[in-house]
Amino acid sequence: MSGLLDQPITFDQLLSWDVRKHYDPEKIQRILNKRQLTDATVALALDVHAAIGACGSFWVIMREELLPAWLIHRMSVDLGRTVLDYAREHNAYIDFRTPQLLDKKELWIESALSLGDYRLAVRRAEEARMLVGELNDALASGAADVICHIGREDARSAFRTAFELAKKIVQTPEFEHRIIDDVRRRIAAVDNERLAAV
Repeated sequence: MSGLLDQPITFDQLLSWDVRKHYDPEKIQRILNKRQLTDATVALALDVHAAIGACGSFWVIMREELLPAWLIHRMSVDLGRTVLDYAREHNAYIDFRTPQLLDKKELWIESALSLGDYRLAVRRAEEARMLVGELNDALASGAADVICHIGREDARSAFRTAFELAKKIVQTPEFEHRIIDDVRRRIAAVDNERLAAV
């Protein structure tokens, strides 16, 4: 049984996902050829983030064709917690409704919260974002914006948009590497759980 990190990604899949809009297919082909591979994997897409950028790695793997939606949502929550920790470390104001959305999203992922109650939490976080936007604190406003994007019901856009926004507010060299490592660990943990259950 192969795990999610070993999930194959064919070059034809990349082309069908319209890779040309974002990345040079020849560059991707050179990466594969250099490693003597015909297909990529989720692990490889994470490994080559230095060549294609973390956004590129996430553009490739954050798809329900490769990873279950609940897992992508879970990684969005992890990303949100990292951003809120950074904002708190830098003394940014965090409205109580903002982290509550992450808590509610975890419950929603586990089917322990109705969609209606989840959407109510999203609306409250959006109200908090508008309030925080009036404070003239770019970090507080940016963090609230990231969390509201994480609130999206579409797993892929929730993670990818939130990550792109987070990169703009957490401008440290370690941030991208940390998120890549967090994503890899989260996927590996699921793989390990599945292996243990066999």
